[in-house]
Amino acid sequence: MPSTNVRRELEPHPHGEDIIELMEAHGYDGLYQTQQQAFEKELETGSHLLVAQTGNGKTLCAEYRIKRTLADNARVAYLVPSRSLKTEKEEELNTWCEGDVRVTGKHNDAYEHGDVVIATFEGFYQALLLHPAKVRDIDTVVLDDFHLLYDAYRGFNLEKVITLLMHNSIDIFAMSATIGKPEKIAAWLQYQDVTLTVSEEDRQVPIEEELIPRSQNLSIREQVGQYVD
Repeated sequence: MPSTNVRRELEPHPHGEDIIELMEAHGYDGLYQTQQQAFEKELETGSHLLVAQTGNGKTLCAEYRIKRTLADNARVAYLVPSRSLKTEKEEELNTWCEGDVRVTGKHNDAYEHGDVVIATFEGFYQALLLHPAKVRDIDTVVLDDFHLLYDAYRGFNLEKVITLLMHNSIDIFAMSATIGKPEKIAAWLQYQDVTLTVSEEDRQVPIEEELIPRSQNLSIREQVGQYVD
């Protein structure tokens, strides 16, 4: 079923030229409601929590924050859940970013010289502990897949990162499609004067649900694995 969401013309904005540059870099001819709603907030400074369904343009909003931060001669860290996503994010940012994008593990001097440093949650936390001087001059940290805060195995790592960011007064730009109780999370982040944007726009690709008869010969794990295969 096709999405009912439509792109709209950019409404007047004090940094509209930056948004247009990002749109052109990605081949967009307009903005989704989610993006318009986010750009009504002052995304250039402070901390933000953006909650919106998959495919509604959260990343473009984060890229705008990165672009404005670099324009102020400040540095950014972009944190992703896994090492495999670091290279993918590097390629995306290099389609428009004029700053020096460096990936930890790939560039040994990423924290020293990168204008935009791409790392995992755990890697960044380790850097904060072992090389605090190299990390504290970072102005803003983008947290992708922020809902991992609730993950039973890795959520505590992200929580430790957030705690150290708040301790060092580093701004946070967090985004997620599925974070639960965003108002409560925003209140927890209020130390950073966080701005909350919760979009009511539908997913670009609706989720389709299908009932599968329970097998009497396989365990649930075996049946799910077989179905996925």
